[in-house]
Amino acid sequence: MKSFKDFIYDKSDIIAALLILIVAALLVVWRLHAIMEYPKEIIGTDDTSVEEPIDIPVDIPDDTDADTDNSSAVWEDGVLTGDVEVQVKGASASEAIQCLIDAGIFKDYEEYQSLCNTAGLDHQNVKAGTFTFEKGLTKAEIVRIINWS
Repeated sequence: MKSFKDFIYDKSDIIAALLILIVAALLVVWRLHAIMEYPKEIIGTDDTSVEEPIDIPVDIPDDTDADTDNSSAVWEDGVLTGDVEVQVKGASASEAIQCLIDAGIFKDYEEYQSLCNTAGLDHQNVKAGTFTFEKGLTKAEIVRIINWS
């Protein structure tokens, strides 16, 4: 009996450390799904500490049709003609990208998805927040800025 008691006394620190490691590993395995879903929750949050975006007036010449979007005024020769600030938010990637479509950055979701595929990025991984895209950026550079994959 004395030898078992001495064994426990001598090895108690190692046993305690192993128990802590086992409990930590079980907690991580148990909550792994929630940990992996966290980036998707960020897209859906409405952070009140973020400033409201400033609408940038775009002068469209009078001779343009009313059906045209403002993307032609935002883009010239494949680069931005001026700084554009956009607040990206939404519960899904398509809602988040709609903010960029409304600002004239992309024509539609398919264009964004195509640019992601070309860059080797997952089109579902969209960062939320307020972005200021500087004059001279290309659409491919904007995709890399807003995509977290």
